[in-house]
Amino acid sequence: PRTQQQAHQWRLLLRQLRYAYDHSPYYRRHFDHAGANPHQFRSLTDYFASIPFLKKEDIIADQAQDPPHGSFLAVHPDEIVRLYVSPGPIVWSFTAEGYRRYCEAFAKGVYLCGARRSDVVDVTPNYAWVPAGTFMDDGYRLLGAAVLPGSVGMSDFHVEAMKLAKVTIIHAFTTFLAQLGEVVQQKGYDPRQDLAVRLGIIGGEIRSEAARRALGEPFGDIQIREQYGTAEVGIIASECEFGGGMHLSDDHVV
Repeated sequence: PRTQQQAHQWRLLLRQLRYAYDHSPYYRRHFDHAGANPHQFRSLTDYFASIPFLKKEDIIADQAQDPPHGSFLAVHPDEIVRLYVSPGPIVWSFTAEGYRRYCEAFAKGVYLCGARRSDVVDVTPNYAWVPAGTFMDDGYRLLGAAVLPGSVGMSDFHVEAMKLAKVTIIHAFTTFLAQLGEVVQQKGYDPRQDLAVRLGIIGGEIRSEAARRALGEPFGDIQIREQYGTAEVGIIASECEFGGGMHLSDDHVV
């Protein structure tokens, strides 16, 4: 129920805000500058009225002054188990617990999209430098699905591997899924006989509804479901089997 969801979100948000204020020099400085103390917050209205927005440029500038983490870090550096570097450049640092929660949010999202433990998933986003490939890989495996770590590129071999491994789900950025579909057609495969793909999950790029429908045709008119997320906070919304838009994650206030 919506009232329980809001109470759940408020508990998580208040705990997160207070932790950031108490442990991160960056957030303590900016909360104080805005005259906001999360230990005094009593409602979501207090939060949105008081806290300054954080922009990607702010992260880049702060980390450039004091690399690699800037003044954001809210844990001892020894607790970090994952580092990524994405364009900016921005360094993303994860503790074991933080990384697992990032992956859990993704797992919940792809479960909503239709992924199950019986699936074999070709994870096609990049595994190098940026978070996409590895956290998707770990998220699917939290569900119990089998993962083929395809990464980006080598589209011809991707299709061969899909056929060989009997891949049931392709997770891809929109343009790469379209490229894989072109390879299937070039090879003259009958997708219903030669492939086992049942679902495509996309995100990260804007496309028309007509283009979205066309993505599933080369694979035997499979369903295409969509997700929305950012590197900063992971998966924010995912689409269920009924379509018509995406469901916001219970763990995000949007």
